[in-house]
Amino acid sequence: MGNSIDPSSTNSSILGGHANLIAGNAHESTIAGGQGNELQSKQRGAFIGGGARNEIRIDNDYAMIAGGRDNRIGTNSVISLVVGGGENVIGNNVDGALMVGGFRNDILGSVDPLSRQIAPILLGGSDNEIGRGRGSSWAVILGGDNNRIGTNCPNAIILGGTNNLVADNAGFSLAAGRRARVNHVGSFVWGDSQNLSFPSVGDDTFNIRAKGGVHLSGQTSLAFGNTTRQMLNLWGNEYGIGVQDFTLYFRTGSTFSWYAGGSHNDANGSAGGGSILMRLNNTGLRVNGTFVSSSDRNKKENFQPVNPRQILDQVVELPVCEWNYKADPKSRHIGPMAQDFKAAFGLGDDDKFIATVDADGVALAAIKGLNQKLEETVRAQETRLAHLEAELAELRRLIRSSASAGVAALPVNRNQTTLP
Repeated sequence: MGNSIDPSSTNSSILGGHANLIAGNAHESTIAGGQGNELQSKQRGAFIGGGARNEIRIDNDYAMIAGGRDNRIGTNSVISLVVGGGENVIGNNVDGALMVGGFRNDILGSVDPLSRQIAPILLGGSDNEIGRGRGSSWAVILGGDNNRIGTNCPNAIILGGTNNLVADNAGFSLAAGRRARVNHVGSFVWGDSQNLSFPSVGDDTFNIRAKGGVHLSGQTSLAFGNTTRQMLNLWGNEYGIGVQDFTLYFRTGSTFSWYAGGSHNDANGSAGGGSILMRLNNTGLRVNGTFVSSSDRNKKENFQPVNPRQILDQVVELPVCEWNYKADPKSRHIGPMAQDFKAAFGLGDDDKFIATVDADGVALAAIKGLNQKLEETVRAQETRLAHLEAELAELRRLIRSSASAGVAALPVNRNQTTLP
């Protein structure tokens, strides 16, 4: 009733409904029913299934609106489909667009017929938008609300959620969750339920905000490839774990601590109810327990004997004083300077550090040298004592011999000890 088909539209039909219109040169096109629906001119194979006030504008081929209300497919947007919903729009110059229901969703299309937008997809939700131009071809929004993919974002995807954004020129990216912000090419951004924007930090990055933590199955193993590259950054680039050629390294801003038990605590040096096993900073290494370093003969080579007496003499000449580290003025220490130690013994990589194995070795060698010196002194004293004892025995023999021969007794100095 009140439906109208222009005579120039061949093989077209309106099957029912009210106040529906097929304009001129809309060939092989159909309005199945509904009210106030319109197929404008220069159509071929267009279809409106029903609903109210749906519109396919001019110069479209094989465009379709299945139903709903106030939905629109723009000019020169071929093989495009709006399944239903309300106030959904596929813009001008789009090929193969798909809009599956929802409310107030918009595929903006392209202003240039020669640079057409190709195959964008928007699957429901409300107030979602795929940006304008060929650069946003193959972009996808899978529902949710108030999500937007900008211009020049090919192959970008928003997996639903709310208030997520793939910014202009950030193609080949993915956003999901709440208030995820993809600002860089090839990036993934997952935002948790917090009502705060969470942006990507660079091109080709994987960005996750998960206040409750990231949980993996106990059967899951992680693999990071087989190249020498940094694996994990913490707190920007100041702290991290990385891989160099045959080396795993830890990087820290000031202090490295190793805890047993407890739970996380933000306070510096807090074991969170556990115990501190080790603490390393620029003042040194503190170990809660025995510190052990490898000394296996099978791990060593290029053995050379040392002269313990020479090392003892070098230790005697080595300056030793009391001091404190500048970073730890309260703690006093006694020991040599690394520069003097290096000059005396030539050990270690440089003159800024003294390895404990070298300090221990020098101390043991000096003890051996001291023992050698003591033994030589004892032997010399024993030899002298034996000589004196021999002289004393000879003197006693002479005295006894003289007494038995009737020789007068020698005068005795009463201040001297009388010989037995």
